[in-house]
Amino acid sequence: MKVVYNHLEHLHKKYGLALHSSIFMFSLLLGIGIGIVMLLVNLTELKMKTSQMKLYEQEVMDQLVKKIEAASPQ
Repeated sequence: MKVVYNHLEHLHKKYGLALHSSIFMFSLLLGIGIGIVMLLVNLTELKMKTSQMKLYEQEVMDQLVKKIEAASPQ
């Protein structure tokens, strides 16, 4: 652990604020990237659930039409 700390301390003395800025930018871009990926996953799930719900609604409507046609006198 001390080796890692010494290495980071050396980098801090050598690069200073640039190191902090680059780590911040990397973290920020990584967070934005993860957010975009999760948004795309959620949109895909929503699209799949919507299509499943439309199919279910169509099945229910078909069943209702069959029941109504069977119950109506001809």
